[in-house]
Amino acid sequence: MRLRTTLIAAACSLFALPALADGKSDAARLFKEGQDLMKAQKFADACPKFEDSQKLDAQLGTVLNLAFCREKLGSTWLSWLAYRDAELRADSVGKRDRAEFARQHLTELEKNLPRVTLDCSGADRLDELMVEERLVPGAGNGQPFTAEPGRRTFRFEKSGKKPASIEVLVQERRSTPQRVACPTLEDRPVATPPPPTDGVTDTPPPPPAPLSHTAAYLSFGVGALGLATGSVFGIMTLGKKADSEKECIAQTKECTKAGKSILKTADAFSYVSDGGFVLAVVGVALGTYFLITAPSAPPASTTKASAMPRLVPTVSRDGAGAAFFTTF
Repeated sequence: MRLRTTLIAAACSLFALPALADGKSDAARLFKEGQDLMKAQKFADACPKFEDSQKLDAQLGTVLNLAFCREKLGSTWLSWLAYRDAELRADSVGKRDRAEFARQHLTELEKNLPRVTLDCSGADRLDELMVEERLVPGAGNGQPFTAEPGRRTFRFEKSGKKPASIEVLVQERRSTPQRVACPTLEDRPVATPPPPTDGVTDTPPPPPAPLSHTAAYLSFGVGALGLATGSVFGIMTLGKKADSEKECIAQTKECTKAGKSILKTADAFSYVSDGGFVLAVVGVALGTYFLITAPSAPPASTTKASAMPRLVPTVSRDGAGAAFFTTF
């Protein structure tokens, strides 16, 4: 038993490790697998490894390997995107050698790709440009970029604006970059503030009664029902015994057939009465226990308390019973 508990605790501690550490270790493993596959000239298998590694833990070395892998695979434009990303990352951290390595490959790749530039004159600078759902690094800052020839979807995004997409027919490579006009981006709708309340605030609903209070009320209700039952059947028992005196001789305790029947009914009523009183005692005891152990709650209003239904035993010349009383 102790061994099982230890093993379970150990398993829980393993699952509780930070997800960031798991992500970095998985990224390193995927990167190593990608390098091994690339050494084996299995570029189609290696490139997805670098992509998954970059998603888990973005690193300059990973994106450079991804760019080189795509280049070897023949994915010219995707390779250009990765090299451009690597160039910008390397410049931002002062890695001049890696930035120069990326620029050399970019220059070679651009010989086979159309160049495009955005004309956003009179419009705010973009945050991002997506071409065929691929982020084009640096394009939002007005830098020339490349795209594969053919009909392409350009998506323009800027903070505070609604994104807009247009279809662009990218021409084959030519001496000057193809200019694409930026669309006018509409403002995002501003959230409408709630109407003023003129200082009047809605009164929050009262908190629900604790569960123990509910149990106490139910117990008292059962106790009241038991008391009413015991009282009613006790009175009926006394009435039956009084009726039996006309059919029985007290000195000899001899009774007629009718008297015996009356006494038998009186005994049955007596058992029911005793059970009712026992139920009343149990209900009151449980209700008292639940009230004592319940957390404190704000007292109910007098009006609500008076409106609660009450069970009251009744006795008349024609018999006995119980009645519910309440106020409205």
